[in-house]
Amino acid sequence: MPRDLPPGAVQCRSCARWIVYARTESGALAPIDARPATVYVFVEDESPLRGEPRVQRAAADQQIHISHFASCPNAGAWRATGRPG
Repeated sequence: MPRDLPPGAVQCRSCARWIVYARTESGALAPIDARPATVYVFVEDESPLRGEPRVQRAAADQQIHISHFASCPNAGAWRATGRPG
């Protein structure tokens, strides 16, 4: 196991990415990507010069852990039955 991963990391059986399991408020286990993703937050505001909308980068260096259901290419197969196939 690579050293930069948190304790308890395992590989996804579908795509082999490293994941950890987090317990939800209801007690279910949810797969979470073990490595954080850098998230860029964009906000739309009004240009002070011409009143035109523009997009600004508000926070470029936020790192979060994403649900593996959002990043796994095979997530749909697991959602339906709990097992791919």
